[in-house]
Amino acid sequence: YPAALDMYLKILPAYETLNDSATLGMTYGNIGVLYGQMKEFDKAELYIKKSLAISQDRKDKLQQARDLTNLANIFVYTRKYAPADSSLQLALAICKEIQNYPALSQTLMMMGNLHMEQFHLGEAMDYLNQSNDILVQLGDDYTLATNQGRLSVIILDMLKPEHKAYLDKYFGG
Repeated sequence: YPAALDMYLKILPAYETLNDSATLGMTYGNIGVLYGQMKEFDKAELYIKKSLAISQDRKDKLQQARDLTNLANIFVYTRKYAPADSSLQLALAICKEIQNYPALSQTLMMMGNLHMEQFHLGEAMDYLNQSNDILVQLGDDYTLATNQGRLSVIILDMLKPEHKAYLDKYFGG
């Protein structure tokens, strides 16, 4: 990640002087994601928000949804659950509006992750299952397998005595 980030930061001034907002926005977004991977969350949030501002100015709905989902991911890492939920709700609405099912599936998966982090196990399962339904239709077996792994973690959590109510609700005990 540091090498990729270094390359982006070296080329960023050139992109900032061009009149190509799409490339600049994508570059900001990629820099933000890299900072997130490196656990530099303040910088990640800053760059993703720059990307979001550009995608909003350009009225690029798909990129807005991606930026909002990436921003929510940073909020989840930093345990800012309310802003994460708000970002994901906006992303979900956009994905539904533009009927982009791969992006919708990813956003639903991220919503599942948000609820997993908060031990809202039933809600997490619901979102992951909605994502799975789309992934089956898209034939995206790799992401489907990833989601199934997340569902397995939830079911293991349900086996803990403090979560027995979920086990009863979803699996009849």
